[in-house]
Amino acid sequence: MQKSNLRRLGLREYQRQGNIMQLCVLVFLSAQHAGPMPKEPRLSDDTQKETGASCSEAASESSCHGHCCRLDGDAPFRQFSEEDFKSSSKATQQQKRSFSGKWLESYPWLIYCKTRGRAFCYTCQKATIHGFLTYAPKGDDAFIKVGMDNWKKALERFKKHEDSHVHRYSQQALEALKQKSVAALMDHHHALEVEQHYQNLLKVITSLNLLCRQGISLRGHRDEEGNVYQLLLLRTSDCPDLTKWLQNKCYMSHDIINELVSLMAREVTVQLLAEIRQSRFFAIIADETRDISGIEQMSFCVRHIDGDFNVNEDFLGFHSLVDTTSESIFNILSDVMTRMSLDVKKLRGQAYDGASNMSGSISGVAKRFNDVTDDAAVFIHCYAHRLNLVLQDVCKNVQHVHDAQELVKDLYNFINLAPKRLVSFKTLKSELSPSDGAMQLRPLCPTRFTVRTRAYTAVLENYEVLLRTLEDVAENERGEVRAKAEGLLAKLLNFETYFGFSVAKEVFCAGEQVSSTLQSSAIDFQTAITAVSIYKRYLQDLRSEEAYDNLFERCVTESEKFNCSPPSMPRRRRAPRRIDGDTEPARWNTAQEYYRYQVYQVLDCCMMALDERFNAETLSKLMKTEELMMTAANGQVVREDILQAVQDAYKKDLDTSRLASEIKLFGAAKEAYNAATGENIKRVSSMTTIRSFFTGIPGGMQLFSELAKLLMLYLTVPLTSCTAERSFSSLRRLKTYMRSTMTQQRLNDLTILHVHKKIAQQLDERIIARKFINDVDRRECYFGKR
Repeated sequence: MQKSNLRRLGLREYQRQGNIMQLCVLVFLSAQHAGPMPKEPRLSDDTQKETGASCSEAASESSCHGHCCRLDGDAPFRQFSEEDFKSSSKATQQQKRSFSGKWLESYPWLIYCKTRGRAFCYTCQKATIHGFLTYAPKGDDAFIKVGMDNWKKALERFKKHEDSHVHRYSQQALEALKQKSVAALMDHHHALEVEQHYQNLLKVITSLNLLCRQGISLRGHRDEEGNVYQLLLLRTSDCPDLTKWLQNKCYMSHDIINELVSLMAREVTVQLLAEIRQSRFFAIIADETRDISGIEQMSFCVRHIDGDFNVNEDFLGFHSLVDTTSESIFNILSDVMTRMSLDVKKLRGQAYDGASNMSGSISGVAKRFNDVTDDAAVFIHCYAHRLNLVLQDVCKNVQHVHDAQELVKDLYNFINLAPKRLVSFKTLKSELSPSDGAMQLRPLCPTRFTVRTRAYTAVLENYEVLLRTLEDVAENERGEVRAKAEGLLAKLLNFETYFGFSVAKEVFCAGEQVSSTLQSSAIDFQTAITAVSIYKRYLQDLRSEEAYDNLFERCVTESEKFNCSPPSMPRRRRAPRRIDGDTEPARWNTAQEYYRYQVYQVLDCCMMALDERFNAETLSKLMKTEELMMTAANGQVVREDILQAVQDAYKKDLDTSRLASEIKLFGAAKEAYNAATGENIKRVSSMTTIRSFFTGIPGGMQLFSELAKLLMLYLTVPLTSCTAERSFSSLRRLKTYMRSTMTQQRLNDLTILHVHKKIAQQLDERIIARKFINDVDRRECYFGKR
């Protein structure tokens, strides 16, 4: 645009109002709407100053300084009455005319001055005050300076002024004045981009949260094939702005993804540790396993009790072991508790397996912690491990059970590891029992003996199918496969084999039920001892004559359906001379007596192992604590030796004199609880009922503060390390063959988010994003300061 045209549009004046770019926009709009402007002679600087001054003065003189002529608002004054229009009355030859209020509705820019009775243009007057009409084409002075009062041709004059170049120019100039500057627009656009970047970051965090909670891998062979990229690509259908984010690969590198995952895992860990530190006491649970990479991993868990006596066991991470000596493990556990700000002086329980490096009485990990805490940290050999060792002793020492489990293993390997034989087995299974829901063959767990019931049950339910399958293999195969099939078939057709499967199922099935109870994280000492006692009682009932006769008759009847050989006694053999003495060897008159001996041998071995493994002497502190609280809750007199033993065991944690007083008052807690809750408890028989006394009685925690502390100490001691073993399942799901090279830090972060799914799901992604952004100053420019 020519320089003269810019001057004609009032460049100098408009530069005082805004940015030069805004004026260019204004000129462009003026050229489009108003067409080419008429050329006028260029005025000298003195003439320009005089003209600008005169316009400003004229605008001020045209105003009466009343509400009707005010120009400081966004719209003209409109609150008029019919009396206000009488001042504009003007007589003509035919009639008397005046201003009409309807004109104000038809022409929003119209001003009516009731003082002078004339009409003005609000838009043009306001543009004149701002100096926009200094170099504009000559306007209509009637609407700017003098005022229009020719009411006969009012509509014609209004229309003509509205279509004039000056009026349209004034409108465009005022609209441009309201608009923001280019700098402001750029700031606004940048703010929108920053907000969009922030929203995309939140979507990335929520997507990572979902994948980590579900234990799904994040990356692929290439980044575009990874689950993170594919999930975000799926979300672009609902969030189109993610498309540009993925195209630019903004903040999608491996290091960024690992940092976001680490921030989420750290937030979960902080919440867990905050809850643990609120508890008065805590216990630790640890166990070791080897991952897919051959690294020895130690799982670290903490057990604590909240204010309502709810038991919590929280997994807090894996730690690689260089060696498995007691000193090395003790140093690692101590370092972990120090870094997590857990005071070892509050340690009141520890649960490990029965290995010598953990439970050794001289230099084991448990002994080392007891030396630090002055024997306050009660060590428990995991009850589930003990029961597993009991059944392991049975399998090792009783030949019939050992032969039965080896046969189950051979059958599974022979059928399932050969696709051809497996197809034959499934085909025969569908033909013989199409509607039967018999389970498929199951492998024997190499370490957990308490979960072998399904393997025995699967063999018994598919006994006929196995016989038919082995017969087909023996007929159609040759060589070693045929010989093995014939050998397995001969064993299955022996009554002794079927009887061994049945006995093993009876023993292991009940043991599995007890093991499931012992694996609960909230189990207490009373429940554990009760479960073991019930299992022992079950074995004693199974050892009776009546129970054995029923079992033997059932096995005989069922084995006849499969054409098994009848029960028979083994061939009598002469004892070697070197051990032949005066004692006659055991002899049985019938096969039923012989198999009774076999069953009793299994049951006796199991019960002896239970008595040996679950020795109550090692748990005297817990037993006496339980007896004290149960006796006091029933209003009975507590024995002096029990009270003295408990006071000596917990003298550092309890006020012994106050404890003695509270025991005397605790006998009335049962009636107070019944009155408060409407229940009718006549006798307290479980620690769960005592736990409800403290929460159900108003002020019970304050009234029986020392007893409440004693109950917390009792519940803090873990009886199982199954929480650590459950983390091994997560380890197996996360660190697979395809993900075997991940670092220890990444493994811990993924496991924390996977194990604690509920906490991870409730994480606020805005908190994670704020910590991520504030960690690096450059990120604040891209995502904005949060």
